[in-house]
Amino acid sequence: MAMKGFRYQRFSHLLRWELHSHKRHYLGLSGGVTLAFLLVQICMFKGKTDVAENVLCVEVAGIMWLVAGLFFTVVLSHVFYPLDTKNHRINYLMLPASNAEKLLVRALVYPLCAAVLCAVALLLADGLRMLLFASAARHYGPVFPYVVGLMAEGAGEILDIAMSPREGGIHGVWIASLIVSYFTFNFSCYLLGSAFFRRHTFLKTSVSLIAFMVAIGFLMDLILWLSGMQSERVSASDALMIYLTDTLVPLFVVLFTLLTVFNVWAGCRHFTRIQIISRKLLQLKK
Repeated sequence: MAMKGFRYQRFSHLLRWELHSHKRHYLGLSGGVTLAFLLVQICMFKGKTDVAENVLCVEVAGIMWLVAGLFFTVVLSHVFYPLDTKNHRINYLMLPASNAEKLLVRALVYPLCAAVLCAVALLLADGLRMLLFASAARHYGPVFPYVVGLMAEGAGEILDIAMSPREGGIHGVWIASLIVSYFTFNFSCYLLGSAFFRRHTFLKTSVSLIAFMVAIGFLMDLILWLSGMQSERVSASDALMIYLTDTLVPLFVVLFTLLTVFNVWAGCRHFTRIQIISRKLLQLKK
């Protein structure tokens, strides 16, 4: 009999099973991102003796954020990896828990655990790098505080944009909303790809996302051309900025928000309706 609803006791048992059964996967994630952080720091700090610590550490922190962003997209593209094969689907779907509890563990707890592992990996990479360069002529401190500082600075800039007054164009809150909705949409695409693609989910989702963004670019050029903005009197960049400040930003905020909601809904719906044997194989057997 299928279990329904949500019970904390079942959820806690499922969570413990998740952490215990997939501990090698979590160790692999933490080891991989630690190695990536360490290699980047070694390349950036090696031979640097005449650069101020705050300048170099801020540069390294920016690259750390790029690595962390790439790591998180890879994590999201593997949210539903226990369903990639028939045996894995049997083992996971037969667990004594409801679909809501399984979905919560995979779609929420798994990314949160990965984020914690990423922070721990950065601290570990900091310690290993300082240990390796202990005898160097110039000693640089940890990068972790600068990574946190960049995060706070980025959040502050988005807040400043949102609070900026209206000056001849749209209000800054639309620009801030566009930034947030765009990144949220990107992350939701990898969640959706994890639910629908069985293998090479990160690669397939990335290619699909790039194709979608190229199509959006062509659509913007078509809108500008049809509206007569791309004329000899107005350059393409000026026309684009005019349109962005007038109508396109609110439209894209709504578009990215709706697409994000759809991606999350479609991924969750596909997960709750997953079959052990695909419908194509069932149709072939008839």
